[in-house]
Amino acid sequence: MENKEKVREIVEEIVEMEDFADDAKFIELFEFDSMLILELVSQLERTFNIVIPEEEYPNLQSLNDIYRVIDQQLSA
Repeated sequence: MENKEKVREIVEEIVEMEDFADDAKFIELFEFDSMLILELVSQLERTFNIVIPEEEYPNLQSLNDIYRVIDQQLSA
């Protein structure tokens, strides 16, 4: 499974909704709180065997943002 598909599955599971655009600001759409952000980061880190720096958390606003961070961490 491609990384983007895995990321989408993780986010869709957390927000309990499907079919939103990659550039949709799901943080605002689904009123993410700090606990949901931590859950998201934790699942991404486990799935991709990476560490997402805490300073990146505020930047995780859309699927495109997550794709960018994952790509950066995987190529580091």
